[in-house]
Amino acid sequence: MGWFGLALVTACAEAAKDLVSKRTMRSASPSVVAWGLVTVAAPFLVVAALLTPLPTLGPLFLPAMGATICLYVVAVLLYMKALQAADLS
Repeated sequence: MGWFGLALVTACAEAAKDLVSKRTMRSASPSVVAWGLVTVAAPFLVVAALLTPLPTLGPLFLPAMGATICLYVVAVLLYMKALQAADLS
């Protein structure tokens, strides 16, 4: 039952995020909204990173992390532009 509850909360949070993003894009550009989403999440991610012990990292970790960040930025910007152009359903 715990996993079902978490899944339900996650689904509601994602729907609320899309709704708030869509309404915010009435007065702001998609890049500003995408930046805002990352900025809101950053404090939680920093706390989680500080509480987790650092594992041994391989030599390809930093290049892989850089590629992941680049792809994530492009994906979020495209998602926000699509959200601005289309209706929520």
